[in-house]
Amino acid sequence: SIVKSYGLHGDHFHEQQTLTNACPGLHGASSIQKLSAFGCEDGVLLVEQQGQKFTDVKIPLSVRIGTVVGHHLAPNLLALASTTPDLFIIDPVLKSTHQIQWVNDSSTTRLKQTYSSSGQYFVVLDSKGVLNIFDSKTWELKTRLNVLDAQSPDLAKTQLVANGRTDEVYLNDVQKKMILNVDLKTGTIKQTIQLNTVPNQFTWLGAL
Repeated sequence: SIVKSYGLHGDHFHEQQTLTNACPGLHGASSIQKLSAFGCEDGVLLVEQQGQKFTDVKIPLSVRIGTVVGHHLAPNLLALASTTPDLFIIDPVLKSTHQIQWVNDSSTTRLKQTYSSSGQYFVVLDSKGVLNIFDSKTWELKTRLNVLDAQSPDLAKTQLVANGRTDEVYLNDVQKKMILNVDLKTGTIKQTIQLNTVPNQFTWLGAL
């Protein structure tokens, strides 16, 4: 529930600073540039590096934040609630959050999420089998793409993997034994890859 900073001294660290605000139930953190954010049960702890010192601000929220995500090319960090589908943009200048209204009913939940390799897109796979594609510069919801059967008992097993070179993502359809390749720029399924075995886990390794 407390965040501290440490400085590297040779082969060990020295404690330097205990930040002002507590973060009860701390879970999840991410950083961009000189900013870091930590998820708390009562909001977000935003930390800014100023030389060797750190300043912190507590941004209160009525929901627990369990995941914070960022990308080094994206301007904002994003806070994800633990038990609701709520998404919050963290504004480092105003030291505030802004909720993204992206679902129409509270029964929809997030299954997986990732940034694209360029940081231009943020995508969320929800419990209805829909891939929600956001522009991370404006946080406009560009496309809702139906990619999986919402009634599939294997929906929760779906993995969402970003292509490391292009703005594309891959999903595994466990029920149909298939990999889907989605172009985020056009918001369309670019390719389907049929397999003979169930693709439970996969990863991006890169290509020459």
